[in-house]
Amino acid sequence: MAPGRVRVYLDHPDVGDLRIDLLDPFGRVYELEQVGGDDGSGTVRRIYSVSPAGGDRNGSWTLRITDLVRGDVRRLDQWVVSFG
Repeated sequence: MAPGRVRVYLDHPDVGDLRIDLLDPFGRVYELEQVGGDDGSGTVRRIYSVSPAGGDRNGSWTLRITDLVRGDVRRLDQWVVSFG
């Protein structure tokens, strides 16, 4: 079974402050971006690959973004999860 793709587009002054996780319908967490993964651009425009455990793909998926610094201004433009 081919892995799924998760496209994430967001703006943030310090991307290195962020942790980005994908949660499947069963609550399993797939880490997409670790804290400190900043390339200095202030943006995330990435496609991540994810292979659901047991091939479970149906249901509601959740994108969770955790910011380690309070008061930062950020904007999530878009995120899409797709399975071929």
